[in-house]
Parts: sequence; C-alpha cells; structure tokens
Amino acid sequence: MPETQPITVACKLEVSNTLAKEIEDTLLVFATSCDWVNQNTPNKMTNKTAMQSLVYKNVRTNFGLSANLAIQAVRR
Repeated sequence: MPETQPITVACKLEVSNTLAKEIEDTLLVFATSCDWVNQNTPNKMTNKTAMQSLVYKNVRTNFGLSANLAIQAVRR
C-alpha cells in the first residue's frame, strides 16, 4: 500500500460583509465560551469526557453554540 502524504492548502475567503460579521461574532462567542469553560472546571480535571459532562449543556445554553463548536470549546 503506498504511503499517503497530507497536503495543506492556505487560501483567503472572500465573503460578504454580512457573512464576515457573522464569522467574527461566532469566533468571539467561541473564545468567550472557552474562557468560561476554563473558569468553571476544576484546574486538575483532565478527563475530556468528565469535563464535557460537567459543562456541555451550559455552553450550549449560555452561548448558543452548535454541538460541534460546544464540544470543541470544552476540549480546547
């Protein structure tokens, strides 16, 4: 079986001002939710599953993030 090599592509997106604002707002809410998770979980907690059980619902409710973004915020 031939070995595969990952390829990374960098590109710039051209989006409308409205979509750019939505993206920026989402990034701000995501960052704020990451800070909230950090402040509301025990410092020594390293188990991602336990952390998710502790704060996932609050992140979804308080910040209105999608399920995927909420999980990423908890893991970050």
